[in-house]
Order: sequence, then structure tokens, then C-alpha cells
Amino acid sequence: MKVLIVGLGNIGVRHLESFKFARTKTKIFIFDKKYSQKAEKFIRDIKINNKNLSIFKLSKLKLSEKIDLCIISTNSNVREYLTRIVLNKISCSYIILEKVVFQTLKSFDHIIKVSAQKNIKIFVNCPRRAMTVFKNIKKKLNNLSDPLHLSYTGSNWGLCSNAIHFVDLFFYFVNYKENYEIKTNLKNRVFNSKRGLYYELKGKVSLKNSNSILTLDDNIKFKNSNLEISKGKLKYNVYYDLKRKSFLMKTNKRMSKKINIPLQSRLTLKFARELIKTGNCGLSSLTESAKYHKIIFQFFKNSFTKLLNKKINHFPIT
Repeated sequence: MKVLIVGLGNIGVRHLESFKFARTKTKIFIFDKKYSQKAEKFIRDIKINNKNLSIFKLSKLKLSEKIDLCIISTNSNVREYLTRIVLNKISCSYIILEKVVFQTLKSFDHIIKVSAQKNIKIFVNCPRRAMTVFKNIKKKLNNLSDPLHLSYTGSNWGLCSNAIHFVDLFFYFVNYKENYEIKTNLKNRVFNSKRGLYYELKGKVSLKNSNSILTLDDNIKFKNSNLEISKGKLKYNVYYDLKRKSFLMKTNKRMSKKINIPLQSRLTLKFARELIKTGNCGLSSLTESAKYHKIIFQFFKNSFTKLLNKKINHFPIT
């Protein structure tokens, strides 16, 4: 297996960490403008602990070897530029992009067109739909014809940055239809993101697709984060229990039970293996995700235009 990781920040390090579990010979090429101490330590530790891995730091985003998988885990403002370089200069079979993928819908159009011309499959890392717990929930929901209600509530969870995860999960459960309705009730203030030069908003947004409804709410009144999925007689609550330090799921039929929500450091290697073996990995394609990104841009466009007092061409979220 040959893998290229572009961007070795917090999430890039987790992608790299996943390969410490590789049981076969694996080459990892990594590229970043500046490696943090945390990244350097991970590189050293992984080299020591897994002799199957060969890790090479690139000084330029240039590679003569053919790559099985490229993972681009930079901030959103440079991701289109770097994806173009990979598509045009590096031979690879698959690409996984972090979210928010790009800051404009035009960026999606261009990258989708070029990747199709080069026959490179691109996926977006919204991994909940690929997790066993949500696959099992979907099987149960498919037996019911009622509308779906999905909500995620919490405080300071990054509404702009993370809304795409729940829009993606929502459309994993229901069929996407172009005629959807959007409602917003956002606070009249822009918040600085924890990742410099980017912004966050707080408040409530909702999406109605046919009769199914998605609600996302970032509000200080919520002490704990909670994902609620309900359809007809079935109801699931998925949340993190601080006392037990684990994820729990409660249904309307039984008490809470511990469930497995795998970390990124456990997922990336799995995705890589599945892509090489089957050509798919359970993640949304870039074409699918472009439709979902259009929705989140619509969630926030009016607020950013008003609060930043300028026309929004690039959404300042990552």
C-alpha cells in the first residue's frame, strides 16, 4: 500500500496514526509546510513501533511513484489548490478530502470535472455513515415508512464546521430530494473559530426534505451533546457520558448501553484497505457531498453576509 497524506495538523496526525496498525508493508508519504512537534513525535513513534511502515517527508508536493490513496487534511482555504496539484501532478487511484471540503461551490464543480477526466474517485471524510452503529440503525429504520426526525444539540460544538457531518448522516438515512426547505434562527454575532482566520455561528438551523426533518442547535443551554434519531415507533439517543467516559445509546425499548464510535485513528486504515480491495469505502462521494455542502452554505450565507457586512463569495469556515 502507498499512501500520501497532505497536511499533518491535528486531523492529519490522526490519519497517520491509523497506519500504525498496518500488518503489511506500507509506504506513507507526508507533506506539510511546517511540521509541529506533535507531528514529528508521531512520525518518530510510529517508525519505531511498526516495522511494516516506511515514512517519507516530502519537501515539495511532488511524487514520481503511483499512490493508492491520497488524504488531503489541510484547512479549507487551500484544499482546492492542493487537490488540483494532486490531480494534475501525482498519479493516484483514490482521494479522501477532509471537510468542510471547499469554500465555494465552484470549487466542487471544477474538481469533480477534473477527477472524472482522470478517473480518480474522490470521497469526503464524514465517517458516521460508515460506522457499524449507524449502519445497524439504518437497517431498523428502513422497516418503517414514517418520516425521519434527526437532531443534534449541544453547546459550542462548531455548528458551521460540523454541520456537514449531520447533513451527510441525515441523507444516509433518507433519499435526497432537491426540493427541500431551510429555516434558520442564528445569533446576531460572528464568533472566531479555534482555527484562526475562520468563523463560527451559533443558534439553530433546520432542513425539511419531503416530510423528514433535520435540526441542528448550538446553544449554551445544552449541557451535553445529544444525537436523537426517531422514526415512527423507534427512537435512538446517542451521547457521550462524561462519568463513564464512553459513548452510550438509549432507545425507547431499553436502557442505555455502551456503543463503539471509532476514532479517526481507527478508521483511516480501514478505509484505505476497503478502497484498494473494492473501490469503495462507505464514505460519500465528492459529487454527493457537493449537494450537502450547498445546503450548509445556504444555512449560513445570510448571516455571514449581514454580520461581516459584505457579499460572501468564499465561506470562511473550515
